[in-house]
Amino acid sequence: MTTSFMCIIFDISRQSTFFGGGENYTRNFPKDLKTYVRKTMLEVYPHLHDKTIDYAWGGRVGVTVNRMPHVGRLHANVYFAHGYSGHGVAMASLAGTVLAEAIDGSV
Repeated sequence: MTTSFMCIIFDISRQSTFFGGGENYTRNFPKDLKTYVRKTMLEVYPHLHDKTIDYAWGGRVGVTVNRMPHVGRLHANVYFAHGYSGHGVAMASLAGTVLAEAIDGSV
């Protein structure tokens, strides 16, 4: 169990484990991502304490104050959608559909 707001992704097979997750609310990106991710990994899977991390990568995620995406209309011809708080792959498609329907008048 975790209180993390960001996604923790994992897949375990006989040959390897794919794990990802972590969050940082400062402007400073962690210099050593392997160490940073390892802490979260061991919270979820303590039995992996003797395993090494082969690859690590990271990036910035747009997070809103209430963790809900901002979708709306500013003016007659100006619509917006942003701030998916780590859930953009799923939410952006839905937001795009809703905005497209709003633009063509079907909503």
